[in-house]
Amino acid sequence: MSTATNPNRFVTDDAHVTDDAHLNSRRRFASWIACVGLFGLSALLVYPCDLELSRWLSTVSLWPGDSRRILALCETVAHGSGVVVFLVVLWCLVPGKRLFIPRIAVCSLGAGIFANLLKLCAARRRPLMTDPGVADIDITWAAWARGIPVSENGFHEYAWQSFPSAHTATAIGLAIGLSHVFPSARWVFFILAGLAGLQRIVFLAHWPSDVMAGVLIGTVIGGCFSVRGTIGNWFLDRLEARIGSPRSAGD
Repeated sequence: MSTATNPNRFVTDDAHVTDDAHLNSRRRFASWIACVGLFGLSALLVYPCDLELSRWLSTVSLWPGDSRRILALCETVAHGSGVVVFLVVLWCLVPGKRLFIPRIAVCSLGAGIFANLLKLCAARRRPLMTDPGVADIDITWAAWARGIPVSENGFHEYAWQSFPSAHTATAIGLAIGLSHVFPSARWVFFILAGLAGLQRIVFLAHWPSDVMAGVLIGTVIGGCFSVRGTIGNWFLDRLEARIGSPRSAGD
């Protein structure tokens, strides 16, 4: 019988497509788990080198010309207000992708909120507020779970909100969310997120291990709402289906 008139051919083709999709989903899930483990281990390994890395990366002579200004601008993708601007621009310029805005918002802002909540449990002095002559990185910590010291005006002290880096968590979450919608530009998003994390170290806002902890949080939260096989992704898939017919995630 000719394959052109063989009905089993179409069933076989559909089965192959389904198998490939499941295989890609499993690979992406495994890659996400591997990244979570890698970033968690990196945060632990970097911690003993926090003092040396912070002093070296913050050296002014290491960043000639406008390089420091460029790093400063990269903070935009790591700030909640910057994320809101990105979402407004997406809404205005790419109407076909509006249904993905909740996913991007949850991935980015959710990661930042989680990191900020964790700050309330762990008081660590920022590099900028730490004595330059300190020789033991453990001195930067207050007692775990005692919370951040409160100033006289009733607000939590900025100096003790070093761990983890909420800016970095937000930037990584935003990169993951945008990569889900515009996969062909994912490297641009992650490079910007990486520069945003570097900016936090260079400007002495966070220790390197704080930034790696932010990367870990952004990867966990972002993956929970973008990787197939997670409850968050399952929920957002159905939300997007309700908002409108899902379109291709590729640009």
